[in-house]
Amino acid sequence: MKSITGILTLYKEGRKSPFSNGYRPLFNIKNNKFSGRIKLEKKEQLFPGEKLNVIIEFLTDDLDIHQGEIITFDEGTSIIIGEVKILTISQ
Repeated sequence: MKSITGILTLYKEGRKSPFSNGYRPLFNIKNNKFSGRIKLEKKEQLFPGEKLNVIIEFLTDDLDIHQGEIITFDEGTSIIIGEVKILTISQ
């Protein structure tokens, strides 16, 4: 299982309600979508418009991601609801 730490920004326009630890959106990586579980650091919920350091655990190791890259995420629609700047990557 691959995981990343990063700075997550939840867009105000994309989602109207907060999400909690364990939230599993779809991450857009090189024109493919991957499921990942978000672990919030030092908070129970993240509200639209907020930024927070997070850990994201992916179910696969087969990801083409790099430190410093910004990836977006959605809920299975074409509406992007946020982004994550990758700080570190671990296996």
